[in-house]
Amino acid sequence: MEKIKIADYKGHEIFYSEDEDKFICEIEMNEDFKKMKRVSLKSIKDEIDQFIKSNIGFVPFVVFDTSWSILKVKKIVALRKDGKYVEQGESNSISYVGKKEFGNYLQYDNDIHEEYMSNEKDAENARLKHNQIRKDIISKLKPVDISLYFTE
Repeated sequence: MEKIKIADYKGHEIFYSEDEDKFICEIEMNEDFKKMKRVSLKSIKDEIDQFIKSNIGFVPFVVFDTSWSILKVKKIVALRKDGKYVEQGESNSISYVGKKEFGNYLQYDNDIHEEYMSNEKDAENARLKHNQIRKDIISKLKPVDISLYFTE
């Protein structure tokens, strides 16, 4: 993909992609990364302005996500102009979370997280012990001798 640098705008480089016929800007702020593509230079500058304005006073924070059967730690890294939060996942994947999804989030507490992880280790050890006991019991059984069930 051929990209041509067009401008530096408020510390962010703006490129033009000939292949896509769009202006591209990758912006990072408060550990948030966003790649924008717009058809006009003015609209990409407006998007940069809006992103900076939305995130300048925003401080990233960590939450517990309880929407799964396990507690997941999520980092909220930015606020979009439409009011959705930008969430950075475990593998640095980015997703967007609305207020509805925030009902599944709880305030992060490091002590509780350590207690939870300790409990998860205990549960895993118990599961492994259970599996080993089951294997030991099964190993005491003898294979079936089918010839005993046939009469001549």
